[in-house]
Amino acid sequence: MKKIVVLLFNVFIVSVVLGQLTRLPLPGGSDGALLLQDLVLVALVASWVVWRVMGAKSFKINGLDIGPLFFIFVTFISLVYALSWTNLSEWTTGLFYWIRLSMYLSLFKITSDLVKDANYNPQKNLTNGGVTFAVIGLLQFLLFPDFSKYVRHGWDPHYYRVLSTFFDPNYAGLLLTFALLLILDQLYRRKTSIRQIMQFGIVGLATVLTFSRSTYLALITGFGLFGLIKDRRIILAMIIAGSLVIAAVPRVRDRVVGAVTVDETAQLRLISYVKTWQIIEDHPLLGVGFNTFRYAQEDYGYFKDQRGVPQESGHAGAGADNSFLFLWATGGLLSVLTLFGWFVGLFVSMWKNKYRALLLSTLCAFIIHAQFVNSFFFTGLLAWFLITTSYLLNQKEGKHA
Repeated sequence: MKKIVVLLFNVFIVSVVLGQLTRLPLPGGSDGALLLQDLVLVALVASWVVWRVMGAKSFKINGLDIGPLFFIFVTFISLVYALSWTNLSEWTTGLFYWIRLSMYLSLFKITSDLVKDANYNPQKNLTNGGVTFAVIGLLQFLLFPDFSKYVRHGWDPHYYRVLSTFFDPNYAGLLLTFALLLILDQLYRRKTSIRQIMQFGIVGLATVLTFSRSTYLALITGFGLFGLIKDRRIILAMIIAGSLVIAAVPRVRDRVVGAVTVDETAQLRLISYVKTWQIIEDHPLLGVGFNTFRYAQEDYGYFKDQRGVPQESGHAGAGADNSFLFLWATGGLLSVLTLFGWFVGLFVSMWKNKYRALLLSTLCAFIIHAQFVNSFFFTGLLAWFLITTSYLLNQKEGKHA
C-alpha cells in the first residue's frame, strides 16, 4: 500500500504542473470545476488512510499538525454561519470547497508521513516539475501569447505574458519563484552542474516574462532573505541582475514604474480591497462563510455596472486580491488568527531547521505574494508550498539531494 501512496503522490505533483489544462467544468452550468489534481488527491488521501490503518500506524499529531486541523475547524464554523443567509445550493457549494481545502491541507501530514515512514524524497520531482512548468510557459508565450480570445470563458485577456498551465501570470509566477528558490538551494548544497545552471536560467527567464509585480516582489523577498541567511553576495547579484533586466526590458520597467504611480491594474486591486473590507466590516467575527464570497459579492451588488446591469464575474469572482482579507471576509477574524498562529509555529520550526534559508524564504515569498493575489487559496500553489515545507521540516540529516 505504501508504494501506491508514493505513486499517487508523484502523479499528484504532475497533475499540479498540468494545471488548468485538465480543467473539467461541473455539469449544470455551474461556475465550479474540477481539476485532475483534485481527483488524484481524493485517491491519494484515501490510499493514505488505508496505508495508515493497514500498517497499524497511529495518526500521531505533532505541534505543527494542529494548525491546519484547527484552521479546518474554524472555517467550518464560519460555513455553518453562512446557513443564515445563503440558500441550500449556495451553501452546498461552499461545503464542497471546504472539503476540497481540507484535503489539500492534509498534504502537510501526508508528506511528513511519507518522508518519515517511507523515506520518500519529492525534491527531484518538485524541481523537474518546476522546470517543466517553466518550459510550458515559455512555449505558451511564443505560440499562444494572446489570451483575449478566452475572455468569454472567464479568463483575463493577458497579452505576451507567461501564464503556463495556470492561465494566470501572477499564480504562475509564484510557482516559478518556489522552483527558483529550490534550485538556488541545490546550487549551494551540491557541486554546481551545467544542468542546474540551465534549469535556473529557464525558470528565471519564465519568471521575468510573467511581467507580474507581485511575483517580482515575492522573488525579491525570497532571494533577499535567502541571501541574508546563506550568502549576502546573492543580494548583490540580485540587484545587478534586476537592474540589467529593468534597463534591457522596457515592459519590466513599465510594470515597476506602474506600481509606484498606481496604474490601472493597481487601482483595480485597491478597489477590490475596499469592497472586501466593506464585507469584513459587516461580518468581522465569522465572515460570510467559507467560499461563499461570490454569492456575498452578488448580494452587495459588486457584479453590476454603473447602470445596475449584472456583469460576468469570471473565475476571479469567487476571490479577492488579498488572501488574508479574503480569509477574514469569508472565515472571520478567528480564521485569520488561526492561520497566523500556524505561520508563527512554522517560522519557529523553520528557524531551527538545517534548511532554514530555503524554508523561510519560501514562506515569506508566499506571504508577500498573498498580499496582492489570492494565492494562498489557489490550490496548486498551496499544495506546492505544503509539500515543500513539510518535506524539508521532516527531512533527515544528509538525505537532502
